[in-house]
Order: sequence, then structure tokens, then C-alpha cells
Amino acid sequence: MYDRLAVPEAAQALGLTEGAIRQRIQRGTLESERDEDGRVHVLVRRHNGRDDGDKTASDTRFNGGFNAHSEAVEILKNQNEFLKGQLEAERGASAELRRIVAGLVQRIPELEAPQRSPDHPQTDGDGTGGVGHAVPGEAQEDAQPRPERSWWRRWFGFE
Repeated sequence: MYDRLAVPEAAQALGLTEGAIRQRIQRGTLESERDEDGRVHVLVRRHNGRDDGDKTASDTRFNGGFNAHSEAVEILKNQNEFLKGQLEAERGASAELRRIVAGLVQRIPELEAPQRSPDHPQTDGDGTGGVGHAVPGEAQEDAQPRPERSWWRRWFGFE
């Protein structure tokens, strides 16, 4: 059963301001109707089902609590949708970062090994020092030795 209250009465019964009642009517979270004179009346459901004409605050507050609960659920649904959108965006960004890292990992073998200084000759393990074997990336003995350059300096364009 419903009580038909004017906006000021509904505001007092529900413990809200008249503006809040009007906003809820506009959003459709409170049921309302207009009379012949154009006045808006709020239909407030009684929670105990009594129809004895007694309009106590406890009877009419239930509907306001129910609508407040519905509004809270709606807010949480909206937040949930927003967070789902953020999660999808982060997943996309994470996939892009994984793709970039995979590309960089593939290029690691392409990077030149650091050059050995003349103080530390490379040996084959048989103690010959690599005589008779050409080692890729090393200067020939008759060529001028190059100073050792760091790969990261080349990568970032410092050299």
C-alpha cells in the first residue's frame, strides 16, 4: 500500500531535503504522480502493509531506505563498469609492454660482445691465445686496436 504525500511531507517523512526528493522523482527512484492542479505527490510504500491511515515516520522511511539502497547498488554498478574498463586498458598496456620487451630480448644476440683490451688476450683453452683462429669482432693483429666501447653508449647514441 502507498501513502500519497506532498513533496515537503515526503521530505520530512523520509528525512531528506525537498531538493533530494525532487531529484529522486526526476531520476525515477521515487514513484510520484501529478494531481489535476499540477501538484506533485510522492507515493511512499508502507513496509508493514497496514492500511489504517496512520502515517508514521517508521512506515514511510522504509521506502526511502529502499531507494537509497537501490541508488547505492546503482553507484556500485557504475563503479564496477568503470573499473572493468580500466582493467581492460591496463591489460592492453601490459600486452604492449610484453611485446616491446620480447622485441628487445630478440635483439640481445645482435648486440656486439664487449671488446677485450690488449692486456687480457683471449685464449682458446689450449693456451695458444687464439693463434690461427679468427674471432669475430676482434681486430686483426696488423690493424690498429680500437678502444673498448660500451654497447649501451652505442645504443643511446653517446658515441
